[in-house]
Amino acid sequence: MLTFRAQFHPMDHTQSLTAVARQGADVLIASLDKERAAIEAFVTELCAAANGEREAAETAHRATAEQLADAQKRIDETTAQLDASRQQADDSRARLDEARRQIDDARRQLEEAHQQFAAAEGQAAERARHAETEAKRAQEEIESARESRASLLTQLEEARDASAASDLLARERAAALDRVAAALRAMRAAVSSKDILDVVLDTLNVHFERVAILIAGTGGLKCWLHRGFEGEASVDGLIVGFEARSPAILALQTREVIEIERTEAAPITGLDGGSIARALALPMVAADRTIAVAYTESRAMPTPEDFEIGRRVAEILVEFASRRVNAKRPQVEGAQSQPSDGVYSTPRQARRIRMRDAVNILLDGSASFLIDLSTRGAQVLSPASLRPTQAVRIMLVVGDRTIECAGRCVWALFEQAKGSSGALYRAGVEFIEVDTPAVEAFLAGMSTARRDLVAR
Repeated sequence: MLTFRAQFHPMDHTQSLTAVARQGADVLIASLDKERAAIEAFVTELCAAANGEREAAETAHRATAEQLADAQKRIDETTAQLDASRQQADDSRARLDEARRQIDDARRQLEEAHQQFAAAEGQAAERARHAETEAKRAQEEIESARESRASLLTQLEEARDASAASDLLARERAAALDRVAAALRAMRAAVSSKDILDVVLDTLNVHFERVAILIAGTGGLKCWLHRGFEGEASVDGLIVGFEARSPAILALQTREVIEIERTEAAPITGLDGGSIARALALPMVAADRTIAVAYTESRAMPTPEDFEIGRRVAEILVEFASRRVNAKRPQVEGAQSQPSDGVYSTPRQARRIRMRDAVNILLDGSASFLIDLSTRGAQVLSPASLRPTQAVRIMLVVGDRTIECAGRCVWALFEQAKGSSGALYRAGVEFIEVDTPAVEAFLAGMSTARRDLVAR
């Protein structure tokens, strides 16, 4: 809004009013022109802006239209593709349904085939079991036939063997009877106990691998005569003590025939210390006392028939030999009266003096004890192993002198030391080399010792 302020003067009122009016009009016109110019400029700007916006809108519309066209085109294409995919999916679904129908048909056919196969397999298994049963029955019949044939052959062989064995046994028994008869005749003609026992040994040695006659004494049994023990296994003069677990000692104590056989749990030891399979011991009784034991042993196990024949022969011969020895009443050669100290010895040819206390000696370098002594021999007790016929050397220290004697064992006896688990060997030694004056001087110097005079 335009505001006009007029100043009126009384003198130039009319002129001023016109000038003012004119000035006001000019100003108003100028303002109006200015306003119009501004409005026109504004309108122009608005038109330009509207034209720009219209052009931009048209451009945007054209772009949007193009985009819409492109989008529609893509939609159409996508729709076409989707339709094509839907068609393909329908086709695929149709093919899948067809494939499923085919699979279902194939599964039904497979199940039918499986059922047919199972039925066929069952029938085949049944036929196989039947065939197997038949084959087994046939095999059993074949085996039975084979066993029957083998049994018949075995029975035939056994019959042949039994016949041959019977013939052989009959021949062996006949030969044994002949040997027994010859042995009895020889024993009747024998002039000494040794001859009688030699006949017994020779006859028994035909039936047994090793045989021996063991003479009874107060110290046990002494091996006097034997057969089959040769070489290093010689048992001459061997002493079997009463404490020994031997069938010979058992026969001596019980006066019964003793026979033992080796088992896995109980091995047997023979006279020579070796392993044996079977042993037989028969007591020889004369004048109501056991004077000897006939002993046999075998390293290999004999057959029952052979052992039985030998046993019967041994019983007959030992019984007859016992009666012959009892009737003759001779002293068995080499088995003299037994000394009171329980050992075996030959007739002594010199005085023997028993030591009051055991005297220390060296026997083959081993510390031993002297039990008794004479100029011909001695009795010793040693931890060293001693056997009959063994050569030994004795050293006896007397003051500042040493007496040395060389000899051999006549007899030997194993015994257990009292109060100890150690083994000792008691032996009778016969001197071969001896310093007789030195021994006599030693014996004379023992006048205060207790002397037992026993004929050696």
